[in-house]
Order: sequence, then C-alpha cells, then structure tokens
Amino acid sequence: MTATKNTLLIANFDSGVGYAWALIEDFWIAIDKENKKINRGSIICYPSISTVAPKIVAAKIATSIHDFNNKSATQIIKNIQFILRNNIDTLYITDQKKRSYKYGLYRLFGVKKVIVHDHSPGRRKDQNKIIATVKKTFANAIPGITCNAAFAVSPYIAKRLHEINALPVESIYEITNGIKLRHTQPKKLSSDAVRIVSVARLTPYKGIDFSLHVIAKALQQLPSKTLHYYVIGDGPELNSLKELTRYLGLSEVVTFTGKLDHLNVIEKLKTCDIAFHPSKGEAMSLAILEYMQSELAILTSDNPSVCSAFEANKEGITYQENNILDAAEKLTMLSLDSELRLRLGQKARKKVISHYSDSLMMEKFIMAYSKVISA
Repeated sequence: MTATKNTLLIANFDSGVGYAWALIEDFWIAIDKENKKINRGSIICYPSISTVAPKIVAAKIATSIHDFNNKSATQIIKNIQFILRNNIDTLYITDQKKRSYKYGLYRLFGVKKVIVHDHSPGRRKDQNKIIATVKKTFANAIPGITCNAAFAVSPYIAKRLHEINALPVESIYEITNGIKLRHTQPKKLSSDAVRIVSVARLTPYKGIDFSLHVIAKALQQLPSKTLHYYVIGDGPELNSLKELTRYLGLSEVVTFTGKLDHLNVIEKLKTCDIAFHPSKGEAMSLAILEYMQSELAILTSDNPSVCSAFEANKEGITYQENNILDAAEKLTMLSLDSELRLRLGQKARKKVISHYSDSLMMEKFIMAYSKVISA
C-alpha cells in the first residue's frame, strides 16, 4: 500500500475510445498536475486498455485495468480492495450517479471526497413536488451517499443538478466547457451557393435524419437558391442516413464526409455559412462552440440543453423542437439573408472569446478541484 494519497480518475470506456473522451483526458491531466504540486498521486482506471492516448502517456499518469463502474456485489468488493491497496481518498467520476449507496461504502474504507463531473446530455422531465420534496428533505440527509461536489459543464446542467437532482447549491460548480481559441479571417458574405454543415456522431440522438427532412422541405421554398449540406462524422446510422438521403431526392445536395480530424473539420467550417445542429439533447456541445468561433450562423432547436451556449436571435437562431416546418422556415430565412448570417456569426464569435475559451474553463476547473479536496 502506498502512503501517498491518490485521486482515482475513473474511465467509463476502453482507453482507446478517444472520440468523446479527449476533453475528459485533459481534465485528468490537469488534476494530476495539481496533485503533484501538493504531493498527491493520480491513478486512471479503465475497464479495459487497448491504446492509451499519447498525452496520457506523456503526462506519466499511472493507469490500471479495473471496471469501477461495474455494479455487481463482487465488483464492489474488488473496488474496496482497490481503494485500500492504492490509498484512494478522492474519486473523480464522469457522468455517473450523484447519489449511490456505493459512495457510502467506499467512505467506510478511506474515500473522503466524491466528485461527479456531469457531461450527460439532454433535458430531464420536471419532477412532481412530492418527489422533489422527498429528495431535498431526505436524500441529502442520508450520510455518505451524495457526492461532495458536482461539476456542471453549462449553466443549464448546473440548474438541472439543483432542480432535478436536488443537490445543494453549494456543492455545484459551474465549469462551462471551452475550446482552444484560434485566429480566424473575418467571414465574408457568401455567393449564391449556401453551404450548411453539421458535425456529429451519426446516432439517432444527434438528429441528422431530422435535418435531412428539413433540408428537403427548405428546398421546396428555395427554387432558385443553391444549397449544399455537409454532414461531418461517422457512426452506426451512416448507411440508413444515406438511404434516407436518396429517398428524399437529396443525393446531389448532401455530402457525407465521414469522420475528419480536428484540423480538417475547422477547414471545412471556414467554407460554410450555416451550422445546423439538430441534436435531441446536449450538455455543452463543443461542436456548437466551434461553429460560433468560425462565425457561422447557427440553427438549433429551442431545447435549453442544446441552445444554452448562445442567446436566441442575437448569436443564433432556434426553432421549435421537433417541428420540421418551423426549422425549414428558419433555415430558409438564414439562406436568403446573408447580412443576417454575417451579423449572427460575428456576435457568436465574440461570445466564444469572452465566455468559452479552454483556458477559462481549466482555470475554473482547477479552482473547483482544489477547493473540494482542501475542504
């Protein structure tokens, strides 16, 4: 058993799943740097290890194969043994429960702090008053089962943690997602062709089937306007989306680029005019922040988990959620009004610079982590 106190950084997927975990890895590295300053250690536990990200290797963070999120009784016993063997006093968990009897058990064997970083997407149904009262009155009073801190990646998630999860306000830290700022050339008014783009993992939740129906409807209102729609990303729905594209008669209008690396995504965004983000739910979409930085006119639903990064009608446009006709009307409006697109894009970029830089995000993250572990 090591004498150094350690923070356990718990991965939910294999070490090689980098698609959605690149930002989480940055947080792990930031925690490890902070720990080293105060003579603490860090251990990442993966349920399985294939290829560890080069930046994790470079940071020299200890890694272990251990499925900490397995809920079986046998696994929980193994988790307790792991905690004892590695002198774990802090758990940093991503997108897991804010309350669990397991936290109470782990606290009996040395865990002092449980931090849950909430990136989980989507809107939650409002609870009836009785359930809400029970949660606020009793759940927080049960010793040990509630996390010490919940990190929220957007103002909407922070609100959700308090109103739906009934966490105390003082345990919620708003750490809004951010992106690396880059210099961009000012966006110019486009020619007759209007280029629309979506960047998404091609799953049903991301709503690309909805966007295809909207494109088809908008084209009925734009007989003299040339539209082209670029879908960047891959995923299990790719073939069915291509089939839907053919069915809707959009084969000449839609291009599926496949997955592109980050630099190529940025280059493609530079050539586009409108970003259409039809997702059914988000936590704090990095894709939307990249659209804003690229000065694109953004179109999303009015679902508050999706559109929270911008102010509607000032830095982007929203449509009624699930309403194809309303979305097509708003897309048509943007396609016909290049001045509006330019104005929205310029204001969106200013918002990113002032609110959503990666440096500001990390500054807030380290402050929150340091405060929690020192309390």
